[in-house]
Amino acid sequence: MTTPLAQQIVTRAKAKNISITDLGKQAGLRNHTIRNILAGQSRMPNVTVLQALSEILDCTIEDLLVNQELFQEEDPSQLTEEIRNRPYDDPKLLAIVVDFINSTIAEKNKKPSIHQVLTSVEEIYLHSVQKDSGKIDETFANWFIGLMG
Repeated sequence: MTTPLAQQIVTRAKAKNISITDLGKQAGLRNHTIRNILAGQSRMPNVTVLQALSEILDCTIEDLLVNQELFQEEDPSQLTEEIRNRPYDDPKLLAIVVDFINSTIAEKNKKPSIHQVLTSVEEIYLHSVQKDSGKIDETFANWFIGLMG
């Protein structure tokens, strides 16, 4: 079971275009430290670990611990795979997601990389499909886009 903290770390790393392996190396952490957090075996790592991660992810420790309600899902890792394997049947939602990202990037004068934009499309679309409402989850979308450089 993936924890909200693990989801925060993974999502922020994706938004910054940093692999989990690189995140650990840049933070000066042992491989098993991040693996244990992501696997849910270390639900509340010590402040030193959180500080090291937050410095690389350009956020505060508090940022890693807030907005966890965005990730209150049954099992995000399984749901993401299940959603990715569903038939593509909502092109209208995908277009809305792309339009939302483009307008928000322009409005906030952000200059993300192509990889960050494509990752944003995937993350926001999958999150919105998971909500199963047929519309974009603007709270999550704004939060995710805010993570990009």
